[in-house]
Amino acid sequence: LEVALREDSELKGSFYCGGVAPTAPNPCLSIEGIGGIGLPLAARDAQAIINLSARPPFGKGSKKVANRKVPDAWEIEPSKVKFENPVWTRFIHDYVISTVSKGLGVAATTVPPKCELYKLLLYEPGSHLSAHKETEKANGMFATVLIVLPSRYTGGEVHISHSTTTKVLDFAPNSLASTAILAWYTGAVHEVKPLKSGYRLALSYNLIHTTPGVPKPLLPDMSKAVSQVRQVLHKWQESAYENEELPGGYVAYLLEHKYNEANIAGGKKCLKGADAHLVTNVETIAEELGYKLYLANLEYHVTGTSYDDPYDDYRYRKRPRCGYGYDWDDDFYGGGRTTEDIESSMTLENLVDLKGSSLMGHTSISVSKANLIPKDPFQGVDPDEQDFEDGCMGSEMFEQWYHRTVLIIIHKEDVDGIGKCGDLTEYRLYRLQKADPKNLTSKDRKMADRILTSLTGTQSTTAAKIFDYTVKWKDIERWKRVIKQCGALSITVFGVEKFVEAWKVFGFEGVRQSFEDILPADLPFGTRIGFIQGLCNRATPAQRKKVEAWVEAQTKRAVSSFTAPTKEDIPMLIALGKTRGSEFLVKEILPQLTKNNPVFDFAIAFVNALHENKGSIPEHPPSTKPGQTDGAPPTNNTETMIETLLTAAAAQWDSAVTYSYSYWARAESAKVQRIISIIESCLLTGHMKTCNQLLISIIKIPGTPTQKFETLYTPLVPPLRTLMNSKKIDLCTSPFSQLLQFFVGSYLQGILGTLPPPSQAKLRKIGCENCARDFPPRTEITIASRVKASDCA
Repeated sequence: LEVALREDSELKGSFYCGGVAPTAPNPCLSIEGIGGIGLPLAARDAQAIINLSARPPFGKGSKKVANRKVPDAWEIEPSKVKFENPVWTRFIHDYVISTVSKGLGVAATTVPPKCELYKLLLYEPGSHLSAHKETEKANGMFATVLIVLPSRYTGGEVHISHSTTTKVLDFAPNSLASTAILAWYTGAVHEVKPLKSGYRLALSYNLIHTTPGVPKPLLPDMSKAVSQVRQVLHKWQESAYENEELPGGYVAYLLEHKYNEANIAGGKKCLKGADAHLVTNVETIAEELGYKLYLANLEYHVTGTSYDDPYDDYRYRKRPRCGYGYDWDDDFYGGGRTTEDIESSMTLENLVDLKGSSLMGHTSISVSKANLIPKDPFQGVDPDEQDFEDGCMGSEMFEQWYHRTVLIIIHKEDVDGIGKCGDLTEYRLYRLQKADPKNLTSKDRKMADRILTSLTGTQSTTAAKIFDYTVKWKDIERWKRVIKQCGALSITVFGVEKFVEAWKVFGFEGVRQSFEDILPADLPFGTRIGFIQGLCNRATPAQRKKVEAWVEAQTKRAVSSFTAPTKEDIPMLIALGKTRGSEFLVKEILPQLTKNNPVFDFAIAFVNALHENKGSIPEHPPSTKPGQTDGAPPTNNTETMIETLLTAAAAQWDSAVTYSYSYWARAESAKVQRIISIIESCLLTGHMKTCNQLLISIIKIPGTPTQKFETLYTPLVPPLRTLMNSKKIDLCTSPFSQLLQFFVGSYLQGILGTLPPPSQAKLRKIGCENCARDFPPRTEITIASRVKASDCA
């Protein structure tokens, strides 16, 4: 399996590229405050650069400071750097970008990547750069390009690593008279060993993806190894590797990137680059062959003692505690230092599935080296953290910590094996599924209690399983704990049918209080009533009276807290009308709606739903009126509801927000839409009295004639005409003809009446026959007659 997975991450060297550029021109480098810099770099110019530049910041986040104790490169900002030779720009574009793109395997596009200068770097003796991964310093950045200019130096080897592959680039032997170029993806690890002598001058560029609509380059894909992974997992499934001993039955593959607890809580969505690609490919094969994948944080802890070798004059120099320094094998414990009593341990923490669901909370799982891929991933690698404590006789005790993220691969039938190493929810559920409900052990109950301790309503799958188990076990106390832990989400998670099953097992009095606890006042009205009404017809004859009384009390409780109706509540309101009659809607629901002034969209939607269902809504509940036929059409109550709701909606047509000028046009458009919606509902239900009142309020709006026509009257006519045509109603039908007459009269008087008289030469004959037909002189203007002349002006 290691070979197969390494095939995915061994990217054939394309995670980096490097070499000498024999045709590189002299850039004629100039630095603000110094002037021209000669190449090869002289010690005098190097010292001038040091005097002008600054150490790179050290630390995390906003606490970064210049740290002169850390031997690192000196930096000059790009704004202070100029290239006097114009050929240098062409060299970057024509040679560097194309060469680097080819070396990194970047696909050719219509727009090549952009090379953007990031910093000028100067390394002096002792300067180095600890292993790290580059961050994305600019939008679209996918790689770093380093151009090493001619200068004499020794040391400073560049180590570039990806997965288990490390490449070492050493340009020192030819550094005096050559320019070297190297580049690496941001996902690769970059390290610069200490410079032994001389000075190294380099230009650091960000390689930026610029082709729109095309994803930026990533590390090469891993599809080639898919078939190999499939073969290995299949043989593992068939137990073909009998000599392999895997404690817990799983393997832990080290990923390229490190992800903290917050990161992996997002599951596979947090993965980057090669990690994301690997998991995507392996996930499909694993699922097909019955394997499960998890992510976890791995901690490797090392303790031991070091002391001076009396036979060696070399004296140990304490390693900086921040983790910067030399390699373990070469310098850290080599030369004149001996180590002994080394102990180590590995643990897994924050185990989650690929969706991010935690499987063990904060419990740790011990890991054997036999489970790791690769086998010795920390050999020769600097620790992430370390600490020292002075001992006797020149000895020193040390502790080191390595932090990585791993992909766990395990067959679903062996999940209980890894579960034995820690408390995993999935493992517990797996064991509880096999438990005998008639003979539960104390261990089974303990597992259930551990699940219940951290259970929430958002863990729907886990909650549903433990709900079923407690009902199957007839364990009412643990069942109540499930309901308490899930709270108001219980109805959504479990549904009415599961609660009915619990009712049948525990009895109504046993579940009654829990039923009430999951019906808080802030639960959506439709959800509450739906649950209550869903229990109505489930009672046995012996329970019916008690259950119906409970249902009635809970219904009144829900109605009394019905303060914020939404369109989602309408189906439940219609259902209440069908079972309890329109009398219930008028006496119980309508007062709540009028008291809280229903929002416009709800009022219109409820009017249309009442009209559509009025034939199936009786006046009274069928059981209360023996002499009345079930399902008889309503007479007054439903129409009263419709009239009241239409009146409430009509009063809100002008309530669109107009506080901000930027929203003015949108608000006026919303007013027109509201007017059309009200008129349409009035035409649908036949409540034209409300329509007439609406048109009067439109006429009475304040403002000048110009404002009225620009903001409302003119925008209103086209949609009104469209609506009337769709209903096959003549627009000249009352009361709309009177409205149009008012519009024409107001326009003639308020708009055209303020203009100078037109020239007689420009007048032309208009269709007077049409005007005579549409506006007969004896037409009674019902609306206008009720409006004062001052209101019409």
